[in-house]
Amino acid sequence: MDLQGLNTKERAAQGIDIVIREPAAPFAKTDITIRVLGRDSSEYQNALRGVLKRQFGTEPDGEGGAIEVLAAVTLGWENVAYEGKAVEYSADNVGWLYREFPWIREQVEAAVKDRSRFFGERSNGSATQS
Repeated sequence: MDLQGLNTKERAAQGIDIVIREPAAPFAKTDITIRVLGRDSSEYQNALRGVLKRQFGTEPDGEGGAIEVLAAVTLGWENVAYEGKAVEYSADNVGWLYREFPWIREQVEAAVKDRSRFFGERSNGSATQS
């Protein structure tokens, strides 16, 4: 079996788009799309190593470390608004979004950790998945 077609590092580095679903109606899609890399990407692995290195010998910071890792692999988004105003993609806003809306963070985290999502139908190296 040629393992090239199963190279999770390459697929994770290409990234996917996640369509966010409503928290109270998980089958209802929103118009929010977040682009992320997978857990086998070097960005994810480097961020995770950084968090673990800082935490060694201390109590884990839980949510903060998870948000830092997810922020490292979040490449952008579309249609994110708050109080009627567009929320522009930035490192600070990624942290804010994942802290203030744990239901979004949970969906992004699940997608990032699901290797199978990075093997969907591809055209030009990008796949929209929900």
